[in-house]
Amino acid sequence: MESEKTNISDEALRTVASHCVVAGLCPLIPIPFVDDLIVDRIQRRMNAALCKAHEIELLPLSAKLLSESESDLLNGALKGMLMWPIKKLLRKILIVFALKNCVDVATEVFHEGWLMARALEEGYVNLDELRRNKPSALRALRGAIVMAREEIDPDLTRQVMRSAFDMSGEVLSDMVAAMRKAMTRADEGDKLEAAAAEAAPLTARLEKALKEQWSSGEALDGALKDAIARG
Repeated sequence: MESEKTNISDEALRTVASHCVVAGLCPLIPIPFVDDLIVDRIQRRMNAALCKAHEIELLPLSAKLLSESESDLLNGALKGMLMWPIKKLLRKILIVFALKNCVDVATEVFHEGWLMARALEEGYVNLDELRRNKPSALRALRGAIVMAREEIDPDLTRQVMRSAFDMSGEVLSDMVAAMRKAMTRADEGDKLEAAAAEAAPLTARLEKALKEQWSSGEALDGALKDAIARG
């Protein structure tokens, strides 16, 4: 079922919300626990999950093509992680400031996932070519997503993310501590699933906020269709 507010199916919304929450919390997690589960890998897994819902099995190179970008998203997340030793000393004071980085990362990952889900669900791209992992189709989809994302003012989405992430420092710290423990698992897939489970309450908050407050769907969709038309 498609939500009138979000313009994508509830299943896709849940997938995108879960991944963007985990990505958004990454700046609060110390590097040794994050290991290789950094934002670009989270995005790749999100894309793979969205594609799988349409019987598209992405090869490793295809997943990479669908996440390549000139975005500063990853650099911003890693910068936040590198600041952790300082933040840990003054956690209760700096948690509010750290949230800005969380919101920025979550916003970008959400836009990436929403655009991917919308393109697949509405058939804006040739699904048969994607099922064959055709590089030209993958690059065209990636280019359209990047162009559409750059056309949209992210402030409205940031506001929704901010309202969802607006939890007490103590509650957020407990959630991050649980995620930190989850990410000690050896398998990358296990790490993400465990981290997503620990962040489930925040994901539920975000889904609710998006359905009630988010209003950028039509603008994003228009930008996406225009980008695809321009090739």
